[in-house]
Amino acid sequence: MRRITRVFLWLIKGTLLTIALALLVLWPWSYRHRRGVAISRVMLMSDRVAMAEFGLAWENGRLEVSDQRQEYLGEGLDFGRALAATHGAGWRWTVDLGASPARVHSDPLQSHSSAGTVRGHSHTERNASLPCWLLTIVTGAWPLANLTRLIYRQSRRRRRALAGCCVRCGYDLRASPDRCPECGTLPEVKA
Repeated sequence: MRRITRVFLWLIKGTLLTIALALLVLWPWSYRHRRGVAISRVMLMSDRVAMAEFGLAWENGRLEVSDQRQEYLGEGLDFGRALAATHGAGWRWTVDLGASPARVHSDPLQSHSSAGTVRGHSHTERNASLPCWLLTIVTGAWPLANLTRLIYRQSRRRRRALAGCCVRCGYDLRASPDRCPECGTLPEVKA
């Protein structure tokens, strides 16, 4: 069970490190290219039409997550039905390859929400964004710290073995080469 847990944790660390490296590439690239993906669904009901959309976009060194909800009823029901007919059933993916607007944020964490109702159409929108550099640090800190610790442990083990010491506790094994008298570890066989 312990081995499975270790493998699972290393898979998580590898995934986080991969995300951090991808963000390092995405960060400078996002200043010249605005990209985004969204998934949306239109639900047609007898008295109203509801639309939900979730999006992820990057621009100007920032990553933005958004959530939009729209509802058409009363006067807006005909428009909502036309929207449902063009959208189709089920979830639909869209990719935004638009030009980058000249928006620059100075705060690391941004969030925005709005809601409104206009003649049979109500909408709510929430979005949050954060800079790629902050997300890179957050996702890469734990895996890099563990990788550094692993490299340090391996080099310490190698140094102790070459010096004739116990690789586990560092006790001098020149007087007792068969077994460490401190921790009981068997010494590594030199090639």
